[in-house]
Amino acid sequence: FTNPAAAPRVKPRTSAFRPRKSSAPRSASTRFLPTTPAKAQNLDQILLLEDDATFTKNLVRYQTQLLHELQIIPWDFAYFGHHLATDTDFLLQSYNQPIVQAHFLAIHSRIFDRLIGFLETILDRPAGHPEGGPMHVDGAYSTFRKQNPDINTVVSSIPLGFQRSSRSSIANQSWFDALPVT
Repeated sequence: FTNPAAAPRVKPRTSAFRPRKSSAPRSASTRFLPTTPAKAQNLDQILLLEDDATFTKNLVRYQTQLLHELQIIPWDFAYFGHHLATDTDFLLQSYNQPIVQAHFLAIHSRIFDRLIGFLETILDRPAGHPEGGPMHVDGAYSTFRKQNPDINTVVSSIPLGFQRSSRSSIANQSWFDALPVT
């Protein structure tokens, strides 16, 4: 993250990871396999943003501190947008509980191979598999973290972004979403 402007942008869907079925969990999990091209490009970290992620003013206010802490604190996952209660003197703190939202996070290259392997494995397992089958990506990340306790996850002590309300591309649509209203 030393020069975010110079980092190449990676399309989240490559032909190798298009959903095999139209199920929402499978679709959601495959959207977050950009670690594969990031690995191929030898990137140290990847920043993942949903298209409906919005930054808070705190991101601008604390950007220098955030970049400093990301350089001195060891991390594998860093979550910046969430609804977690935290209490720390640092902007980033360790966290080992499930995290529901995956709309604004970073992943370090040292776990790319393990994470890619895990995500591919759960896509091949049947739903309800005891070690994890197809699921939404936030659940997949939390399951991966739980099954790999050596993974170091940090969260920002204050949300630096949020997911604005928008029509879902993975959930079933309501009847009113199909109305031809302009």
